[in-house]
Amino acid sequence: MDRSLRFPWFRSNSLAAILIAVGGVMLAGLVAIFLIDRAGIEADKDVLSQHMIIGELQDGLSTVKDAETGQRGYLLTGDEKYLEPYVQAVARIHQEEGTLHKRVLAGELSDGDMSRLQKLIDQKLAELKETIDLRRTQGLPAAVEVVKTDAGQRTMEAIRLQVEQMMTEQESILGSALKKSGKPPLL
Repeated sequence: MDRSLRFPWFRSNSLAAILIAVGGVMLAGLVAIFLIDRAGIEADKDVLSQHMIIGELQDGLSTVKDAETGQRGYLLTGDEKYLEPYVQAVARIHQEEGTLHKRVLAGELSDGDMSRLQKLIDQKLAELKETIDLRRTQGLPAAVEVVKTDAGQRTMEAIRLQVEQMMTEQESILGSALKKSGKPPLL
């Protein structure tokens, strides 16, 4: 006699077991897809974050150069209107430093690197302010004497090197994030 006739529950239990097994495989597949997708999203966030940090470092360097340009124009002419790029740059520098400090707090930038960069920028701003004040109060020759010491030039070169080193670190982290995401680097 046929087993399924003698034991009707055997046939339905086999079907139930197959359905449970198929459902379990489908559920495992969905969980795997979700986890892979989530990992991809996290990797994409890392890539975006690294691009943003690199851009913020480039912007910071550009802003210091803008301050230097404003100072130079004023020293050469004595005309206050040439200080506008300097004044705007000083305000932006403080905003940009705040943005980068948030990156330090989030663990995205080294505190030591950021402290060194901030110290150098503070030195550069002090030198720029000193020469501007000297130009105002004692004239061009007094300001030029400070410029001739090359202290400002050395500080600016140190800023460039510090930013370059920080960007190199971020580009290395970006490379790792790109590998993790499986995406090609952006040009």
